[in-house]
Amino acid sequence: MASTSSGACRKCQRVIAKTQMTRHLKRCLGPAESNGQYLILADMPGSPYWAYFTAPRNVTLDRIDDVLRRMWVECCQHLSAFFVNNVRFVSDPEPTSSSAFGGLFATRHVERPLSVTLKQALREGSEFRYEYDFGSTTELRIRVLDDQMAGIKGDVAVAARNEAPEVACATCGQPATALDVQDWEPVPYCETCLGSMEEMWLPLINSPRTGVCGYEGPSVEP
Repeated sequence: MASTSSGACRKCQRVIAKTQMTRHLKRCLGPAESNGQYLILADMPGSPYWAYFTAPRNVTLDRIDDVLRRMWVECCQHLSAFFVNNVRFVSDPEPTSSSAFGGLFATRHVERPLSVTLKQALREGSEFRYEYDFGSTTELRIRVLDDQMAGIKGDVAVAARNEAPEVACATCGQPATALDVQDWEPVPYCETCLGSMEEMWLPLINSPRTGVCGYEGPSVEP
């Protein structure tokens, strides 16, 4: 699937290419008169999946984790974490942790709880990553593009999101609706061509986790 795509601005409903969406949202949403919100971009580099959010400064990383799970990744209640510089934000933090089993090249992180607010953890220009499931990991890049935006509504809200990618059936070329996951690389099929493979397929969802682990959606926006 192509890594570039378009999506609709939630305020004006115009369909804009991702490459132009940041500029459009800053102009369309405009700056806040007071209590500016963050404009955040979450995406998976090299894929067509992305979403812009507005979020108040007092919203916690716990809430962002919940939004990402409901909209994009939740399948089997796996663990997740945010990584901001050398800080790892998790649900049950320890004073320090290592990304390897010791040794010369082990990378150590300070751990902090997901209950911290965006204002405490981030600032404009911050770029960090989010990981869901430390086995079949889905890794997202998250960037803070502005911190003085007028929000869509009071809580975390989607400002724009990629339209569902068009995926062709591997057999007939018609729009695919499911992925055959019998082999290492999922294969897309339409409902007709899926045929007898009903026990080994997953639905095709507008999500960077589609075809991974047991992910079946639904994709629920905040």
